[in-house]
Amino acid sequence: MVNIWSELFMKNICNTSTIEANERLDYWHSSVCQTYASVDIQSCIRDYQGTISKKQFDELTITASTGDKINFQRTKSKICTDIREEIQVSLLLKGDVSIESNGVVTKATPGDILIYDSTRPFELRMEQFSTLTTLIPKSLLAIDELGGVLFEKSQLVTSIISKVLLEISYSDLDCPTISQNSITSNFVNLIESNLKGHSSCDSKGIRIDSQVDRIKQYLESQLSNPDVTIESVANSMSMSPRTLYRIFSKEGETVMGWLWKKRLSEAHREISTGRFKRVGVAALEYGFSDFSHFSRAFKKQYGYTPTSLLKNGKITF
Repeated sequence: MVNIWSELFMKNICNTSTIEANERLDYWHSSVCQTYASVDIQSCIRDYQGTISKKQFDELTITASTGDKINFQRTKSKICTDIREEIQVSLLLKGDVSIESNGVVTKATPGDILIYDSTRPFELRMEQFSTLTTLIPKSLLAIDELGGVLFEKSQLVTSIISKVLLEISYSDLDCPTISQNSITSNFVNLIESNLKGHSSCDSKGIRIDSQVDRIKQYLESQLSNPDVTIESVANSMSMSPRTLYRIFSKEGETVMGWLWKKRLSEAHREISTGRFKRVGVAALEYGFSDFSHFSRAFKKQYGYTPTSLLKNGKITF
């Protein structure tokens, strides 16, 4: 099968024609799971013909795929073992596609856009297809649960989304970051505004509160880890550092600032109860490798040194 997307600014990550015939279906299955989400597959074609290409555009992952007849099942067990949280916006260019989610079957024809949620179980049936899909992190959207949503080709919003998606696909990766950010924001707002009424849409505030709680829970699990960085936190939360900054901004302080204060607060509590007899032990326990730095930060936060918290008033490093 010829990859019709070879002229796009995309990286080809799967072409089954390069694999031995009896290994092609397994190769395709593995590539789909890595690119989109963990799924089970059903196909009677061992000599499967399929291609996948992709590119990153700001926080969006753009993919192009072609393939033979196949069924994908995203089950509850798959969701539990694959925490990926994305909305998939798929423009069907060729073939027949249908999705069953929440007991409802939605069918798409070429020119339609099918939107579904990787955090919800679904069965996707595809035959002799060609699609252009963008994966949007759910953290960018005020959407709770979403089944299969169809934007028909006759709708104005479908035309707009299709044009934007095609333009992004053909764009040069040298596009300035500020331009990518702006395009991404407008594209996500367009998707979100047109999904109202199709999903359980919480207010932005409610969803962001939930995300902040998840971030805080993760930070609390890392209090003793001195190597925590914005990048490592963002990676663990499956979001970009920019999204992490934006979500946490409602707290009125930075992510690392919150972690810093939490470490000092926990150290203060443990020292005051007499658990630690040495400041150095407390410092190490809560992610400080420089003891003098810990003491200065502690005094700045509370107005006195950790030494004065100890019952006998004596301390050694």
